[in-house]
Amino acid sequence: MGTNSNLTIVFTTGAFDLFHFGHVCFLREAKKYGDYLLVGVHSDRTIAKYKGRLPVMNLMERMAVVDSCKYVDRVIVAKMTSEVDENFYKKWKINLHLQGDDGGDWYELPKKLGIFKLLPECKIFSTTEVIRRVKEDYPRIINKESFK
Repeated sequence: MGTNSNLTIVFTTGAFDLFHFGHVCFLREAKKYGDYLLVGVHSDRTIAKYKGRLPVMNLMERMAVVDSCKYVDRVIVAKMTSEVDENFYKKWKINLHLQGDDGGDWYELPKKLGIFKLLPECKIFSTTEVIRRVKEDYPRIINKESFK
C-alpha cells in the first residue's frame, strides 16, 4: 500500500473456506466502496470457536486463494473484530469496515468509530451450500457414466 492518504481503505474479514462464487461476489461488491481492499482471513482456531467446526481448507490455503482474487489488494490473518482495538484501525488507516450479514454481531468498535457498514451477502451461494452439494451429489459427481 502506498503512502497516498487519499485512498479509501476498505476492510473485511471472513473464513473464506472453500472459496466460491459467493465470496467473489461479496469481495467484488466490497471493492466498489474504496480504492484498496484489505481482507482479514480468520485462523482455523477462530473459525472452530465461532462456527463450531474446523474449516476444510487450512489458513495458508484460504489466504492464498483470497489473495489470488483480483478485487483484493492485501490479505492478513484476522482476529475476530470483537478482539481488536482502535490501534488496529489506525495502523491500517481503515476508512470503512464492511461485513456480510452472517448473523453475528461482533462489530461494536467499528460501529462506535462510525466506519461500519453491513453489506448484504450474495445469498446465491455459501460454503454451507458447497458442502451440502458435495455430500448430496457425490455419487453423481464421481460417476463417469454421467459424462457420456
